[in-house]
Amino acid sequence: MKLLSIAVLKRTLQNRIEMDPVYIAELREIWRESEETKVACPLPPVTVFADGKGKFWLADGYHRCRAAELEGIEKITCNEYFGDERTAMLHAIGANQRHGLRRTHGDKRKAVLALLNDPEWATWSHRKVAEHTGVTREYVSKVVRQLSGQPVAGEEGYATFPETVPSQAESPAMALTSPEEKTNAIADPPTPPVKKAIKRMLLGLRALFDSLSEEDQVETRMAIMAMFLPGHATTD
Repeated sequence: MKLLSIAVLKRTLQNRIEMDPVYIAELREIWRESEETKVACPLPPVTVFADGKGKFWLADGYHRCRAAELEGIEKITCNEYFGDERTAMLHAIGANQRHGLRRTHGDKRKAVLALLNDPEWATWSHRKVAEHTGVTREYVSKVVRQLSGQPVAGEEGYATFPETVPSQAESPAMALTSPEEKTNAIADPPTPPVKKAIKRMLLGLRALFDSLSEEDQVETRMAIMAMFLPGHATTD
């Protein structure tokens, strides 16, 4: 670990949708309490990549840096690694999966898009993208379909997100690496005809499911399997 001036850190790789002012206020309080208790380093060190030529990229710890800055603190404790901006960017994309402020669904989507929209990283398998960003492979496949403009069953009117690219052939996100993933990327079949009321209910449930965290989605799937599939019954 070492102390670095906050002013020299390049803070251009923030991978969250936005900074959380409430969390920053909580961190500022920790800094103030540390001054009273004479604790030199009250928070975990931030992660910095240095190229050996005087450039330092902040890869993890944006809220901590901002809180320290607002408290008038000029230097912050860092874990420094050798690497260029691209190395720091890749680290930033995979940060905050198991520590720090919990990522929002928008944060997770931004991380996945950062890889899928990159010419090199878009050649990764869906599984590798999922592992690096801390989401499921199914979620990555869904984002790929949305990027290519393919319909995703269960969405109202088969809506797609605005990050649409012209075609599957032109999109680096569709550089799949296995027949299995090519099969997964094919659009789901249309929802079978049902009464309007039931269809609205199903769409509502799907929207509710998509709003859950990745962990809660997995638990929900297991609960449904236990209720309806033979051999998956559970006892209390």
